[in-house]
Amino acid sequence: MIVRTRRLLLCLLIVAAAGACTRASEPTATVPGTPPPSLALAAPFLVSNPVAGPAEARVGSAAEALIDERVYIAAPSGTYPDFVSASVRVARTGFTALANLIDGGLDPVAVPARRGDTITVQLRRDAGAPVTYQMLVPRNRAPVIVRTVPPRSKRDVPLNTRVLVVFSEPIDPNSLTAQSVSLRAGNVIVPGTLTFATPDQTTAEFVPSSSLRGSTDYELVITQTITDREGSVLEAPAQVPFTTEDARPAELVMTVNVTGVEFAPPGFSISVDGGAPLAVGVGTNTIVASLESGAHSVAFRGLNVHCAVDGPATRSVVVVFGRPIPPMGWNITCARTAPRQLAFVREGEIYLASTDGTEVVRLTTPQAGVFNSDPAWSPDGSRIAFTRSGSDEFDVWVQDVYVMNADGSNPVRLTGEHANNTSPTWSPDGQSVVFSAFSRVSGSADLYLTSATVPGGATRLTTSPGWEAYPEWSPDGSRIVFSSDWRAYDFLSDLYIMGSDGSGARALIVGPFAWVDTLRFHSHPAWSPSGQQIAFIVCGYSRGSTCNVAVANADGTGVTTVARATEIAKPAWSRDGRILAFTQAASIRFVRLDGTGEGVLISSGHSPAFRP
Repeated sequence: MIVRTRRLLLCLLIVAAAGACTRASEPTATVPGTPPPSLALAAPFLVSNPVAGPAEARVGSAAEALIDERVYIAAPSGTYPDFVSASVRVARTGFTALANLIDGGLDPVAVPARRGDTITVQLRRDAGAPVTYQMLVPRNRAPVIVRTVPPRSKRDVPLNTRVLVVFSEPIDPNSLTAQSVSLRAGNVIVPGTLTFATPDQTTAEFVPSSSLRGSTDYELVITQTITDREGSVLEAPAQVPFTTEDARPAELVMTVNVTGVEFAPPGFSISVDGGAPLAVGVGTNTIVASLESGAHSVAFRGLNVHCAVDGPATRSVVVVFGRPIPPMGWNITCARTAPRQLAFVREGEIYLASTDGTEVVRLTTPQAGVFNSDPAWSPDGSRIAFTRSGSDEFDVWVQDVYVMNADGSNPVRLTGEHANNTSPTWSPDGQSVVFSAFSRVSGSADLYLTSATVPGGATRLTTSPGWEAYPEWSPDGSRIVFSSDWRAYDFLSDLYIMGSDGSGARALIVGPFAWVDTLRFHSHPAWSPSGQQIAFIVCGYSRGSTCNVAVANADGTGVTTVARATEIAKPAWSRDGRILAFTQAASIRFVRLDGTGEGVLISSGHSPAFRP
């Protein structure tokens, strides 16, 4: 009896020792706390053989850095339609990767693993308990097509769709050819290029040379000349038919309603995607056809200075072939608000007119050999400063700054100490005027400050050599912007800015320092009512160069051309800062800065100045 017991104990010890040795040399692949289900009954996930390459971790520990191979886990689309996400875990290392399901399938997820490792995939859904599966990493596995875009038998496919093929593991780039993946319309092969859409080379993309044709049956063909990096042939070929969307032109119906039609212009227009203007009627439907699928911008045009559009002037519309486009309505309000007047120059005299070109009144009295220019309104709109030019008793050409009442009465000369005094600008409090004075002695023009009510006693603000001119006081009274050619006399004209006392002068907007064709003159600056922008004239140096009206931020950035100006004359801002008036072809035109309209204000004249 004792002998039998000793023999039994000896056998048990031998078995235990053998088991211990086994565990030390080959660790088991189990999920802690969960009995592993049968591997033979694993779900239909696609598990690739190990693929050589650097380890790449999205979530998990540093253990994967010791592994030089990756395994790809995937599932064809439609396999798990009730689930939304998956976690893929390598049992031996604990490495875990997370991914969302697409169309009920799992695009290939890379995890660092070896042949024989156990892979656990847990599927999650919006409601309900998760489901867990386990699989072994195989020695070898052929690549499989996981999904395509478009999917099989898809209809109404957009003409600009991306054509994709997602494989279960990386594909050998040498096998991705026109013979392995092609797009066909009947018996015709669609020209295009093949490329990889993902860095891991699991997704191929076919890019057609031109947009697909509408209402056409296509077939995406994938052959078994596709191989993985180990040379395994694609498990099965595929033919994926699909049909593109209806290519009949979409129609956009627009309606324009106008309040105050008596102040409205004779017609309006719209522009689609920056194209040619299309006339639109008032109170009737206007149809725009032949819009391609995709997003489009529709911009309203043709507003005059008396009208405004309700809502944004430029709107977006998304066209989907085969679907109606919601109608687009524009509500326009037109009204004449007083005082909407501007001063301007015509044939050497200063005039006042309504912004619609009516009620034109001459303010200055004609005198032989005398010319008036540069009108500038006082901040309260009660007076106008201007330049008067003519020959004195010694037949010397002189220019001086005058101030008169808004009706043209009581003109008073403010300057007289220098030969040529021009381009006045008012201080925001209406007490002072800054002007440019040219001295024949120094050959330079500098900026001076004088009282707007008491003639004489001007104070010099600038002392730099060259020509300082066209000053403009900022709305807050702290700064003055002006033009100067001191960088290269008579060859360059740039914009500068300084304190209202003449301190801290610095360059604001300068052009390239190059000869003739690229030289630029920047002049006649004008502050916006908000003080946030500056309008100015920019012209080329060479003969025949054009001049433009440009707008920049107050710090000199964001220069944008808004209109063409054939003459060098100061632009003028409307009181609300939405409109610029400028001179073009001996007429005064306007442009709305939101792009909704432009046109003629005064048919003959220049140098406009809106009344505050």
